[in-house]
Amino acid sequence: MTDLGTQPALFPAEDNMITLYGQPSCGPCFAVRRKLDKANVPYAYVDLAENQQQQARLQAAGYQETPIIETPTERFSGNDPDKIDRAIEEVRAIEAQRQQDTIELNRHQGVDRS
Repeated sequence: MTDLGTQPALFPAEDNMITLYGQPSCGPCFAVRRKLDKANVPYAYVDLAENQQQQARLQAAGYQETPIIETPTERFSGNDPDKIDRAIEEVRAIEAQRQQDTIELNRHQGVDRS
């Protein structure tokens, strides 16, 4: 398989989470799922064996092997610990910013949640 490196997200996540595309028989997919669960970050798992349309779109983009990981800003394939750690940190930063924005909005609107 050709290394596609890191590319812009093919299907940008509106909910600011990770999407993991995998298959039931994929050991690396299972390892990535365990890592995401342990990190306690929001993610969606898409079983490509059950979603032929997504599989076709990813194959058309050059992805032939799973796991394929997509963040709000990029996508990559493989169980690359450094890239997965960056994806986790990206989602955590987005979540922290979202929480801060909510606090600021509530403060601006005079809502006290204490």
